[in-house]
Amino acid sequence: MDRISELSDFTIHHIMSYLSAKEIMISSDRLKRLSISSCIKLKEIEIDTPYLLSLHYRNHPILTSKVNVPRLWRLHFINAADELGNKVDPDVQWFLNMKQFLGASNRIELLSINVKSKRDSFNLEEFRNCLSSLPCEVEKLWLLLDAPPSSFAALLDGLLGIGYPREFSLIIKHEVHHNFVEWLYKEMMNRDDNCCNSRNIKCWRHYLKDFKIKGFHFLPSFDSLSFMTLDLDAVMDLLPKLPNGILQCRMYWCFPESLELMRRFVTAEWLDSQIPLLLKMNFSL
Repeated sequence: MDRISELSDFTIHHIMSYLSAKEIMISSDRLKRLSISSCIKLKEIEIDTPYLLSLHYRNHPILTSKVNVPRLWRLHFINAADELGNKVDPDVQWFLNMKQFLGASNRIELLSINVKSKRDSFNLEEFRNCLSSLPCEVEKLWLLLDAPPSSFAALLDGLLGIGYPREFSLIIKHEVHHNFVEWLYKEMMNRDDNCCNSRNIKCWRHYLKDFKIKGFHFLPSFDSLSFMTLDLDAVMDLLPKLPNGILQCRMYWCFPESLELMRRFVTAEWLDSQIPLLLKMNFSL
């Protein structure tokens, strides 16, 4: 296994963009940001970075990982292309790999996912059969979606099957996002939790107890003046003329006692103070 240690953020970023090794270990007491992109041959990574704050990941496949990051950190994923340059539609294995990667992490402040999909490659029944543990808890999930309406249900089942967010934020930039908000509204208001009662590990519908709109941030500003408190009905009234911005939703979960004992808490006030940092994230399609 190749080892990278005690290099600058920029140097490690540069290396991880052109790496040809299959296995790599990164060990650094100084590294705060890490980006992995276009490392087609890379299959396994070990990260031992006590001060790491964020990982931007644009690679296929999602890696097998060992992670020692004791601090709260942010993960940013974009589903990338395969060795032939073809865009990879998220399938069961993609979500299982993502779940394994998240499971290796300790405390996830924010998980942002940019998902581009042209067809429905996700089989929910196959996914359920492969689950052996409950999803990870993440404080915030940010989603930028570029997919046909026929894929909405599968992608939501996959995303909420790997992680339970307390805050679920949707990036609104195009017509497809308006369609997703309208579909999500109907899905949340009419969710059926009789789908998998016989399973030990159930889908998200069994654990979600309430869903509310927190408000809307108008682009390009993310200060307090750009925030408007909205409820579900107000959002639906604005469609399809909802402006570009970020729709913030609150999700309330009720977990089995065994999972409750493992839940980690951070204050909402501290997380809200981190919003300006998200301006640096690249959500362009």
